[in-house]
Amino acid sequence: MIDSGLIRGGFATDYDARIILRQNTPVVQAIAVTTGTNRDPKLEFELQRGTSKPRIYSFHGTVENSSLFTTPNSLIVGFTTSESYLLYLINENTHSISEVPISTPATCAVSDLANGRLFVGTSIDVVAIGESGFLWRSKRVSLDGIKMLSFSGDSVSGFGTRIGGGSIKFSIDPASGETVGDFDFRQVTPGLWFAP
Repeated sequence: MIDSGLIRGGFATDYDARIILRQNTPVVQAIAVTTGTNRDPKLEFELQRGTSKPRIYSFHGTVENSSLFTTPNSLIVGFTTSESYLLYLINENTHSISEVPISTPATCAVSDLANGRLFVGTSIDVVAIGESGFLWRSKRVSLDGIKMLSFSGDSVSGFGTRIGGGSIKFSIDPASGETVGDFDFRQVTPGLWFAP
């Protein structure tokens, strides 16, 4: 789960946002099953800028493992669901939605407030988002799960998993998305012939 479903990221915003929790009682579930409306779960969240009328955005997914997060642009909110391989960036000024493809659902994120960047970890790689949107995607740095993503002035670091269990530390150049140091994906998949 990324950020426990709350607005995170630490960047300034020009909006208020919240995930809309719909009551899901046994009666509501029975009606959904009977009418066939439970086939496409819908997740909604609301964005409001100042005193303007709130806007509702709907996506496929459920509240569990879904998250709203701030981005370097104060008018853009980020959103991801556990069932989507996309990060949605919604511009509250133009009401446009851009999609940033990610390889697997997001698992963690860290912000570079000073330089206006957000780094999002998936199960296998890291994606960078700046004020204008997508910046770069790293090469594969984990077999199945990135944890403890952190940022210091000259690197984005975290821990990936390797075959047979255990963790392997990686570092990425925040400007280029290239891995730095002696990281080699073959350390993640020892003895296997394929490359990322």
